[in-house]
Amino acid sequence: VKLLMRFLCDTGLSGGAWLYLPPAGGAAAGAASVEAAVEAAAAAAVPAQGYVAVASSSRLSTCDMEVVAPWRSLQSLTPDATQLADPDWCPEVVRQAAADSDCSQAAAAGDAGNGDPMSAEEGSRPRLTPRLAAAVLAARDGRIAPLTVVTVDVLAAPCDMTNRTPVAAKDDPVICIGCDVRTYGTPATAAAAAAADVTPHGRTGGQPTRVVFMVTGNSFQTHGSPPPSPASMEGAELRCFASEADMLLDCKEWLLLTDPDIITTFQVRDTL
Repeated sequence: VKLLMRFLCDTGLSGGAWLYLPPAGGAAAGAASVEAAVEAAAAAAVPAQGYVAVASSSRLSTCDMEVVAPWRSLQSLTPDATQLADPDWCPEVVRQAAADSDCSQAAAAGDAGNGDPMSAEEGSRPRLTPRLAAAVLAARDGRIAPLTVVTVDVLAAPCDMTNRTPVAAKDDPVICIGCDVRTYGTPATAAAAAAADVTPHGRTGGQPTRVVFMVTGNSFQTHGSPPPSPASMEGAELRCFASEADMLLDCKEWLLLTDPDIITTFQVRDTL
């Protein structure tokens, strides 16, 4: 059995699922590094049940969030194929979010004092944060998080500057890469918007971003028309480079920081 398949089966995860991890408590939560957190959790009388955030200097990925946690503490908020057939399946955090939502709606309607009084247990337990509650309810309703889609268009030119179709196998250079970034599926309801009000790298949900990477070296200026000015690229960010290598490296770094969920391409087969 493959390791990933075993992990998905043991944790009950499915594609596009919402996940919940409680924060670690005690010494593990205040550890300065992942190694220190693991040591603190191992030394504790009760094993740690939550996550520890990985410091920026120790990260292994380019994800927006990177944490270390015991796999048993991972809770799926989205039912898999087997759980869909169980009408009683409902994680405790989902029940808590639903109860908090009902209490908030009753209070807003002025009915808090007319209904059944809140139990002592409900009144004493801490309420979920608005962001977590919104994500939990979104998972319960079958929604998925907004998806960031990057559309890439690549333009190449003949290396000998003749009038022919560029061929990647002949080492014809890439001279321009256009990227369009859009976030789809931004929730419209106020409750779900609280869970997605900030998208990665400061982009607002659904707001398109356009970036153009272009080689404007001496050969380009000698054999072709002058490169466009930033003023002529209204609505897009223009990045100019002296060589193809510099442009490709910067485009790679930009793509890693943008961290799209989906990449669509146009004419890439003939250029890359």
